[in-house]
Amino acid sequence: MIKIVHSEVDSPTTVETSLDLGNTSAVRAVNLSKTPQSVSLLTEEGPIHTVTLTGGESLILKKTSLTRVYSSSKTVRITGVSIY
Repeated sequence: MIKIVHSEVDSPTTVETSLDLGNTSAVRAVNLSKTPQSVSLLTEEGPIHTVTLTGGESLILKKTSLTRVYSSSKTVRITGVSIY
């Protein structure tokens, strides 16, 4: 089961403005554009995972509470979710 626990927001587009989305165990990312966009997860040590979303695609990526998220475009919307 997935529960939304953080409001959906435009994704930040730089490491410096990346968000941790609170104490969530995953992030839901939706690419609202028609072109591919990347979504990256990072820790204090740097990027740990980057995926490319095709236009209109959405996915859920597991993360820890300390993991931050950013993407290549503000057309990507992100939401903090918990997986039970």
